[in-house]
Amino acid sequence: MANTLISPRDFWRLLHKIADRHLGPAELAFLRAIDVTVDEIDQAMLLSGLAAHNVDLVFLAIPLGAKLEPAIRESYSRILGATFREAGVATSTLEATGTLRFDLTNPEAIRWAQREAGALVQQVSLSVKQSVRDTVFRGFNEGRTPTWMAKEIRQVIGLTRKQTQAVRNFERLLREGKAEVLTRALRDHRFDPTIRKAIESGEGLTEAQIDRMTKRYAERMLRYRADMIARSETIKASSAGQQELWRQAVAEGYLDAQKTRQIWIVVPDERLCPICRMIPVMNPKGVPLGQAFQSPVGPVMRPAETHPACRCGLSLLQDAGAGFQVPPFVRQMAEAA
Repeated sequence: MANTLISPRDFWRLLHKIADRHLGPAELAFLRAIDVTVDEIDQAMLLSGLAAHNVDLVFLAIPLGAKLEPAIRESYSRILGATFREAGVATSTLEATGTLRFDLTNPEAIRWAQREAGALVQQVSLSVKQSVRDTVFRGFNEGRTPTWMAKEIRQVIGLTRKQTQAVRNFERLLREGKAEVLTRALRDHRFDPTIRKAIESGEGLTEAQIDRMTKRYAERMLRYRADMIARSETIKASSAGQQELWRQAVAEGYLDAQKTRQIWIVVPDERLCPICRMIPVMNPKGVPLGQAFQSPVGPVMRPAETHPACRCGLSLLQDAGAGFQVPPFVRQMAEAA
């Protein structure tokens, strides 16, 4: 008898429907946490630290521990916990788990959400420190004024180190009058006529114009990061809730762990990344419930652990009596790899 691949399309749609429902609140929560942090910067202390070349004082002026970290931890614990529970409840409506209903009182949802929110807090806090430190030392090396550096610091809080450098590169291209600046996807296209005119005339942009355009680019970069974080975290939470339902199904006898595996589902289009493309190939018969998938970047438990904004999903593969067989779509991917 052939294996039964349990509703892969249903599981994928379910996973992303639940995640998408929480995408907006997750993105807004990140942006609000950044706004609160920037608004509460001690400007006098920041300027004093910059004037004295005292990096420790600079960081004391930025309320990471008092504002940013608690705001992200509280909001994301709540949002991810809700996503986790909703995914578990929705998964229980699919036929694979019979009449099992997700236990809404299960403390694992809270524990998982708190762990994930804590990890996100560490990630964001570290990136803020790196971006601020890079900005400060750049200002020191270039002989910038404390006021200039303070403005730059406010602009990059919330961005990764790489994104901070992208903002600086954008500013440099504007200042140098390079047409390459018009290739930057996150630029505000409303400024394009002004930029083209400045380049063609050779007159260049004014400082006020450069500041305004760079600020707008940084704002768009921040929204882009907020979107990436929100997409990644909600997909992970939805997948984790799905996997928790399967764990409960095994514990209560609705699924036979020896005859059931989880399998990685990809979206086989031009946007499919090289990492995710190889996961079904590296795990052709899936993996036991609760175990990690092998990937080009190491073991991963669920989608979005490989890279931000992952579009993959999970489904169940059940042995119908002849042992686990490789699903046709996995064979096709292996042949194309």
